[in-house]
Amino acid sequence: MIEARNVFKKFGDKVILDGVSGAFSPGRVNLVIGASGSGKTVFMKCLVGLMEADSGAVIYDEQDFSAMNHRQRKPIQQQIGMLFQGGALFDSMNVEKNVMFPLVMFSDMTPAERADRVSFCLERVHLENAGHLYPSEISGGMKKRVAIARAIANNPKYLFCDEPNSGLDPRTALVIDELIEEITEEFRMTTIVNTHDMNTVMGQGNRIMFIHQGRKSWEGSVDELMRSDNKELNDFVFASRVMQGLKKV
Repeated sequence: MIEARNVFKKFGDKVILDGVSGAFSPGRVNLVIGASGSGKTVFMKCLVGLMEADSGAVIYDEQDFSAMNHRQRKPIQQQIGMLFQGGALFDSMNVEKNVMFPLVMFSDMTPAERADRVSFCLERVHLENAGHLYPSEISGGMKKRVAIARAIANNPKYLFCDEPNSGLDPRTALVIDELIEEITEEFRMTTIVNTHDMNTVMGQGNRIMFIHQGRKSWEGSVDELMRSDNKELNDFVFASRVMQGLKKV
């Protein structure tokens, strides 16, 4: 389990996160939703240690991650998989080498063990025949699947996904959603997904946190979301659905 306890962050005089708290359970996809600029990406960066909170605590399985130094954090960070918004693949590496990169950097595997793990991960995302291709030679949906394969290469305990469906058509986005849900359940990972995609929310909304202007404004399931009288949440849901409808036209 990952817990955020009263996380506060500001840039200059601007408050980005104003005491955000929440708990994220293993074996399920935990969604963090909110409009652009709401603070959800900064929140995720504070959770993984890419950015330091000004105050508050981040707890990984009862270990105070925020109080650790760089060396102390390393064992936890080695258990983190990260799926960045744009995929962040290396253009100069083929698919196989992209997936192998974290194994070379952070594991003690032999070359043969790394090759076996890469093969497993590519097969798990249904790209077993794409190892020789380069990012420029594959579609946007395939790039996201390669990025997922790379994110799970080190068999992480925690998986973070920042807008995994950004730039994808609805059908491909559904494939990515289903894949993230499957591997979360299969490997009992604690998965946190930042999204403003309402199709994702409706399909995976067992646990949702809504951040509005740097504060946790609401928390609950998709069924509770549909009955909510939270004005900011309802405005966000309505605006998101309108935008998705326009994109389909």
